[in-house]
Amino acid sequence: MFYIATFFIVGAILGGQINHAIYRFAFFSRRPISPWMKVDPKHPKRTWLDCIPIFGWTLLNREEKIHGNYFWLRPFFIEVACAFGLVGLYLFHVESNSFTPKGTYDVFPNAETTVWVWFAMQSILFGLLAIATFIDFDEFMIPDQVTIPGVLIFLIASAIYPAELLPNVENAGLDGRLISPLHFASPAIWPTESTGVFGEVAAIACIWFWCFALIPKTCTFRKGVTSFLPIMIASILQRPRKTSGTIKITPRRMYLGTPILAGIAIICVPAVVIFWSVTSDPNRISFLTAVLGMTFGMSMIWSIRLVGKFALGKEAMGFGDVTLMAMIGAYVGWQACLPILGVSAIAALFISVPMAIFYRESTLPYGPYLSIGAVVVVLFWPSVWGGWLKQVFEAFGSGQIFLALVVMTIPMFVLLLITRFVKERVLGLD
Repeated sequence: MFYIATFFIVGAILGGQINHAIYRFAFFSRRPISPWMKVDPKHPKRTWLDCIPIFGWTLLNREEKIHGNYFWLRPFFIEVACAFGLVGLYLFHVESNSFTPKGTYDVFPNAETTVWVWFAMQSILFGLLAIATFIDFDEFMIPDQVTIPGVLIFLIASAIYPAELLPNVENAGLDGRLISPLHFASPAIWPTESTGVFGEVAAIACIWFWCFALIPKTCTFRKGVTSFLPIMIASILQRPRKTSGTIKITPRRMYLGTPILAGIAIICVPAVVIFWSVTSDPNRISFLTAVLGMTFGMSMIWSIRLVGKFALGKEAMGFGDVTLMAMIGAYVGWQACLPILGVSAIAALFISVPMAIFYRESTLPYGPYLSIGAVVVVLFWPSVWGGWLKQVFEAFGSGQIFLALVVMTIPMFVLLLITRFVKERVLGLD
């Protein structure tokens, strides 16, 4: 009972910080709704009672004339959901040990510690997904302040404690079933070269790819092939203008995240080299699994985005969805990205399509549905992996599945063309 009460309080406090991040990281309509934010001097003063999780929002309803009717209800229910959600996750992992099927024994160095690590890492994942979801609902964008720290947290955790990855259950003869951390080659055995120089270079290359993809830049061949690189470099650096005109224009400044991402790209080289030289094979494989999961999840959504752009004539997904899936993939690995995409598509079909028909709204955020898919797949991972996904990989192999994903882009392109026709000619939407 002590743990339940403690995690209820901790969950409510974390929910308050999630609400604060939702309003603090807003880009287009940042409003001082969170009690932790500074308010306009003209507005009524706030007290420390307003900062109490859950209860404080019942007091802040006095600001409805400023922020709108019932503005406090959503953050109120977010904190309630976080309080009960953290308790539920504790009961799920620690008390009932529902994440591992019955009749299994593990190869983890400390099974009790592993259960707490699963609880902690999934609490972080679900919290970041909550922030991304509500910001995407409000502004149709997902800020890098959410996804970049998330990726770094999951990469570092995988390097330190390999068992934080999703579990892989294998048959172990008459003794029952064996549970071990999922890795990038599961259900097969990882290739020996992946723990050597090849894996080291692959990890660095994936991190560099992630950093380069997130840096804002302009890539165009409109001015010719020779102008591609200078234009891209100029768009990244955003040097101040040498002359000033009569019309006032916002000064050009480098994106704040550019030097951070550049620093990560530079530091990762010696860090990975040192890590590879002082750690054992399980740590290397775990880190490589997280890095490849990040890259695959990111590339999967990015490819859908590009195909959708060619088929629909406009962005089918925002780049925030790409970075969000990179964060999710860094924790779940590349195998779990496939069912997450499937569940998110089903959720979007049952939620967004009726909204598009009844409200005549053709632009809807997709990040919330990726978050729903991630939560469902993670919580039901033993059933997803042991029930059917593992058998699919064993039957076809990772290489053939990857080839099938590439081939699937063709019917996806056709489907998007049909969707464009229905929206424009049947529904009359732009």
